[in-house]
Amino acid sequence: MTIKQTRASKYTKAQPVRAWEWDTTLQSAAAAVGNGTAHDLLSAAAVALQVTGIFVGTITFEATLDGTNWTAHQGVNTANGDVSTTTTGTGIFIVPVTGMKQFRARVSAYTSGTITVVSNGVSMHGGLSLADIVTNISTLTLSAPSDGTYIGDIKFGEGLPANSGVDIGDVDVLSIAAGENHLGEVGGADTIITVTPTVTAGAYSAGDAVGGELTFANAGRASGLGGIIKSVVFIDDAGQDAETELWLFDTTITAVGDNAAFSQTEAELHTCIAVISSTEGTWRAAGTPSVCDVEVSRGYTCTGTSLFGQLVTRGTPTYAATDDVTVRIQLVQN
Repeated sequence: MTIKQTRASKYTKAQPVRAWEWDTTLQSAAAAVGNGTAHDLLSAAAVALQVTGIFVGTITFEATLDGTNWTAHQGVNTANGDVSTTTTGTGIFIVPVTGMKQFRARVSAYTSGTITVVSNGVSMHGGLSLADIVTNISTLTLSAPSDGTYIGDIKFGEGLPANSGVDIGDVDVLSIAAGENHLGEVGGADTIITVTPTVTAGAYSAGDAVGGELTFANAGRASGLGGIIKSVVFIDDAGQDAETELWLFDTTITAVGDNAAFSQTEAELHTCIAVISSTEGTWRAAGTPSVCDVEVSRGYTCTGTSLFGQLVTRGTPTYAATDDVTVRIQLVQN
């Protein structure tokens, strides 16, 4: 083993020695599987290897802390930046070995030819940092850090403080799993909910409930959320064009039975969020059926995820079938 002292530039009293280097022949024209000679690392931070010869075989990079138990160690091929614990060809490799006791290049498989491996270790001293070791690494495998570990300003196991100013690089938002993830104010979602109550195939009096309680399921994307009621469409298959109201509530109510006089308690009225009348739009005929489209633009918040409603007529319509009435609400959800 040859030991030599190297300097970053011409030595002066103002500039200390930066590193120790020493070389070892790990395999000398090897022609069989074998451990070869171990490189005593002392305080080496890295080992540079050069593999030469014409051969068919495999060389495995290994290191040990106790001098007895050896484990595979990753090396970087300086020609292409590939990271591996083995090589089947010639070349120069850089292997980080900080804290290790010994290193070897074991011939783990052999078919033919001769294999020579020489190594050169570099020991860190004052004035030398890992930045002085240049490698062309394109692939690097890191184990998951444990809670409490710091990488820069980021402490694993804890979230970043608000407005920390820490730049975590580019984030691929398309890879975020679907769900209620919020990245600031990024807009709402449009949805239309259609309900067709069962009505009486017959006559109604002014002030009667038309059908029972209506449930507009998933009006809120999550419990306690809401949005804006953009529009309401009344559809009358019988073309009665009677004045019709949609009463909306954020909580389920005690519904008035179909074709009975509509009334609500004071407590239930305190959960009412809007009353939308067909008089705010215009009935338009499409043959016998007719449609009334009402622009609304009123905010709402659900107690759960649903809105509840009841239709009330202020006219005297006579419906021909039990599915003659349909109501559709268009929502812009938060």
